[in-house]
Formats: sequence, structure tokens, C-alpha cells
Amino acid sequence: MSRPLYLAILWHMHQPYYFDFEKKGMILPWVRLHACKDYLDMVEILSSFPNVKVTFNLVPSLMDQLAHYQQGSKEGDFYLELSYKNADQLTNPEKHFILENFFKANLEGMIKPHWRYFELYQKSQMAKQYAESVRMKNLFTTQDLRDLQVWFNLAWTDPSYRRKIPLVARLVEKGEEFTEEEKHRLLDLQLELVAKVLPAYHRFQQEGQIEVSTSPYYHPILPLLCDTAVAKEASQGILMPRESFRHPEDAQWQIRRSVEKYREVFEREPRGLWPSEGSVSKEMIPLAAQEGFRWLASDEQVLFNSLQKRRTAHLLYRPYRCPQPSANMAILFRDHHLSDLIGFTYSHWVADKAAENLIAHLKNIQQYLAKKGSQQPYLVTLILDGENAWEYYVNDGADFLKELYGRLNEMKEVKTTTPSEYLENFPPQKGLTQLKPGSWIDGNFNVWIGDQEKNLAWDYLAWTRRDLENQEIVPTTIGLAWKALYIAEGSDWNWWYGETHFTPDKGIFDQLYRNYLAMAYHYSGQKTPDWLSIPIYKGGSSVPTSSYSTMHKTS
Repeated sequence: MSRPLYLAILWHMHQPYYFDFEKKGMILPWVRLHACKDYLDMVEILSSFPNVKVTFNLVPSLMDQLAHYQQGSKEGDFYLELSYKNADQLTNPEKHFILENFFKANLEGMIKPHWRYFELYQKSQMAKQYAESVRMKNLFTTQDLRDLQVWFNLAWTDPSYRRKIPLVARLVEKGEEFTEEEKHRLLDLQLELVAKVLPAYHRFQQEGQIEVSTSPYYHPILPLLCDTAVAKEASQGILMPRESFRHPEDAQWQIRRSVEKYREVFEREPRGLWPSEGSVSKEMIPLAAQEGFRWLASDEQVLFNSLQKRRTAHLLYRPYRCPQPSANMAILFRDHHLSDLIGFTYSHWVADKAAENLIAHLKNIQQYLAKKGSQQPYLVTLILDGENAWEYYVNDGADFLKELYGRLNEMKEVKTTTPSEYLENFPPQKGLTQLKPGSWIDGNFNVWIGDQEKNLAWDYLAWTRRDLENQEIVPTTIGLAWKALYIAEGSDWNWWYGETHFTPDKGIFDQLYRNYLAMAYHYSGQKTPDWLSIPIYKGGSSVPTSSYSTMHKTS
């Protein structure tokens, strides 16, 4: 029998940093809701497939936000506060907020399957043609609003829990006419589920079925922190910001602090680093090696740009030693096509057909590479988002994962592994002589730099950092000022600027970004510049008509 093909699957778990550490609250609810729908069940499902090994990447700033909920606090998350509030005590602005925001769920996969939730959605679409006063008084009853409070949170509770947890199963079966007591019990259960997330990952890693890797603390694009000029090397002709940003010391802080957080949560040293968005450059590699990481990963386009060769399987499916002076650290490159099949294509397929198709791809790779010969087994690396794809799948992706894991659990020709386990047995045989800068999106950094809005955000960051560094009188809150700046270095803000991506919450992300920069000025004892009050996003405010602007006003 030919040598087996090894398979490393890495699910990347990340959300933007929604926590306003000044107001002690969550601006948006997606950490809590993804914890109930994705983070916990994604690891628990492995209990049924003991031969399947998987890697999960947890971003430290996500761990911080999970820990905030883990404390059981019901305050600070405005969506949660409005969910808990008795429906007959809601003010008109609060009712409006609920009607505008509690349908934020995938229409086909999360709203339509539940007749009552879909009925309320249809009523909300019809209500948009009426004035708000009419909508509040005549179209939505108190019971409608209470049912909407329940269904928004119920739809964001994983289908497996909607089946096996009696309370949740009863609510799904009942469907409507929920009571305040039932609603409160569901919300209390949500917080219990969130509290189980980090302990579950800790336990599964201790038992050896998973590896947990990590990312730079606030999810920055490390190559751009080291030097924004690297964007021109990855994409010639790109429009650059007026101000250059070159602070490898900030990149070092983001990596070092992530190691400290990992030790705190998992009581061991991290081995693997998933650089935010798979973004790498020759400048950031030594920084990761210095903090003790043994491996990191990026995208296949970065590999073939670096090798200056066309895509071939025997070059892709192997680890490499990083270029000197970090040759003791390995780098893996993900199969872009197979990863994207899971992320974007298989959601439209029947689960067993999708799983069988992926297995067929792996078998073909194994058979092809068996003819090539090698001193060590080949390794296919699949890396993709571990949370956002599933709402597009039937049953939140559980059917697909069970079909896939079930096949992998019994296979001999394909063997699942973790990067660290594979590298312990099969260290890299070849080294890279150069590493071209790039990310897992088109092999460049154009998502985060290069148009008017993105570049202005970089200018804001550069100006703020310069003013912070030049502050001569250092107040006692200077640590909070630097924390706010490091948060602003995260990749998520520029993800939404410009025309690359769209969300109805663009205005909120813009306001959050400028709010963190304003905090840097405030906590360093400086006057906040007037330019920080001017939105970078020019598409019009998308901040909901809620108490956001008053609850989270910049000092």
C-alpha cells in the first residue's frame, strides 16, 4: 500500500474587537452569538470522531471578549440588554432598534426555516412603507416584539443545541407566544454556552485531538505594521497613504502579547502562528521566531510567488524552512482551491455529495503524489474561516462536517494530523531562499491599503501614534492609551473601508476605529484632534438609531 497523504485542517476563529474598554461594553453582539452557534459545537462535534485531528486558531482579542462573557455579565452588550428587557417596557427608540437589527441573520438558512421568524421578517418588510409611529402602534404588538427578541437569539443558537437541550427544543417546537420567563431562560443559557467555549478548547487540546494556534493579539496585518511600503512590493502601482507607517516594535508587541495570552488560557506555549489574513513578509518572520513559534502558515500564492514557479502539487504539499535567520521555523501553505470549496462552494451542495467530492480530491492528490516519490509523506493544508461559512449551509454545516469527519475517521489513505504533530515526525526538508510579501487574498494587501478611505485610516493611525510617542508628560493612564492604539492597528477596520466589502454596519466600524484613536489621545492627556470627529466612511452613517451615539460617546 502506498504511503498515506496527511491532512491538516485549520479553522480560523476571529471577530473584530467590539469591546469598549472605557464603557465596559460590547458594541456589537457577534462574539456572543457566534459562540452559541459556532465556537462551541465546532470543537464538540469531534467527540464522535476520535481519529480525526483538527487545528483551531483562536485570536487573543477574541479570547478576551469570550472571557468577558464568561464572567456572566448581562450588561454592556446592548443587543443582549434589549433582549432581556420586558417587551411591554420597550421605548419607541428601542423598538425601532430591535426591528432594524434583530433580523441580522442569513435569510435562507436562519430566518426562512422558522415560520414565525419569517412571518415577523415579512411584516418588518411591509412595515418599512409606513411611518415609524404607525409601525410602532399598529403593526407590531408587544407579543410580536417578544417573539422577535426570542427568535433572533434562538436562530443564533446552534441547531444541535436546538435539538438536544430540552429548553431550546421546547421553544423551537412552541414557535410563538413566548413568555418573558422563557425568554430569560434562553438568554441565561446563551451565557452558559459562551462560558464553556474556552474550557472546551483547553480540554480537547489536553486530550491531544486538537491543536490550538494563535494570531497577533488584535489581528493586525504584521507586514504593514513593520513597513507599509511592503504593499508596493506586493502590488506595483498601488496608491499609498501620505504618511508612511514603520513600527516593527508594534508588530513585536502584538506577537509577544499573544504568547502571554495563550499561556494564560492554555497553560502551555503556543507552537503555531496564523498571521492575520495569512499575511507574511521577510520582516515579520524573525519577530515570530523570536517569540518561540515553531510554525506559521500562509497561502499557496505566496509560496509560488516566492518560488517564482507555477503551481505544482509536489511543491505545495510540503512544509518549508523559513528563510534565514529563522530557518528553524517551518512555514506551511494552504491549498487555496480546496479551502475555498468548503468556504464558498459546498454550502450549495447536498452534504454527503460535498464531503465525497472533497474526499475524491484528496484521493486524487494522494494517488498523483504516490507516483512522484518523496523522502517523507506529503501534507495537504486546508485553512479557512471557522465561523462565517456555516450560516450558508443546511443545518449550520453540521451535516457536512459529520459526513466529512465520518469518512476521514475511517480512512487509511488520508490521515488527519495537526501541524505540530506532523512537523515533529517530518521536519521540513527544503528551505525557502526568499519570501515574497502577501496575504491569503490575491497574494497582496490591497484589502487593507491602497484606496482613499483605507489610506486615510492609515494616516489617522500614523498621526495618532506620532502624537502618542511625542507626549512628554506621561499620565498614569498611558497604558490605556497604547492599548487603544494597538486595538486600532487591527485589520478589521480597513477591511470595511473602501469598496472591497460591504456591511450595513460600516458606520459603526468607522466610529469604533476613530473612537479607539480618540481614546489614545484621551488617556495620554492630550486634546482629541478635530479631524477624528470627521467620518472616514463617506457612504452615509449606518449607525442604527439607537442609544449607541450617547452610550458610547468618545470622551
